[in-house]
Amino acid sequence: MQSPFRKLVRISIVLFATVLLCNFFAYYLVNKKSAENEELILARSLSGRQQTLSQVISTQAALITGGLYGESATRQIKDSLLSVLSTFKIQQEQLQKKVEQSKTPLPAHVFKIRILFSYINPYYNSIESIGQDLCQEDTVVFRINKRMYLQRLIKVKPSIYP
Repeated sequence: MQSPFRKLVRISIVLFATVLLCNFFAYYLVNKKSAENEELILARSLSGRQQTLSQVISTQAALITGGLYGESATRQIKDSLLSVLSTFKIQQEQLQKKVEQSKTPLPAHVFKIRILFSYINPYYNSIESIGQDLCQEDTVVFRINKRMYLQRLIKVKPSIYP
């Protein structure tokens, strides 16, 4: 004959094990979700910095094409533009790597991000090529294409990074 105390101990052990398992799975799911959120926050931060850099590139390009400054000030702006362009390119590559690292099947937000990358790629290339062209030392080509650069910048500038 079994004592009622043994039955109570067994029931309490089973309940305790069940509570521990539920606790473990809840912790695992919350931890996994927070890791995904950290990656999204980092990608969003990079995207915000890209937006800021594209605005800086547009502003500096407008200053260079405006021709209001002397030769030394223009040279400083060009140097600054080169460093901003290199940062812009590095961050774009980092964003691309983050999106490409996603495993299949793609979550909806990653798929949406990939669509946005394919949409903004021509604008990214345009910003980069304009910046590189402006930083080159060929003043004759620069004077000929000055109006075209300004028109392309006006088309590119509106919010390419949502």
